Amino acid sequence: MVKSILVIDTMLKLLKKILESPFEFRAMEVALEAIYSFLAAHTTELETDAYLALDELPSKVQT
Repeated sequence: MVKSILVIDTMLKLLKKILESPFEFRAMEVALEAIYSFLAAHTTELETDAYLALDELPSKVQT
């Protein structure tokens, strides 16, 4: 319970700072979130391709 209150208090303080931040910081935050979303999606795509390639690898190995 105490941890929850501390987390909520911290989140409210951060939200207040964000709302008081200059426009440039808010614009940078939006840009960084967009970049993060793009990279996260690209990483997921690459992981899928890598796992498919790894699954095919044993069939191409000759003993």
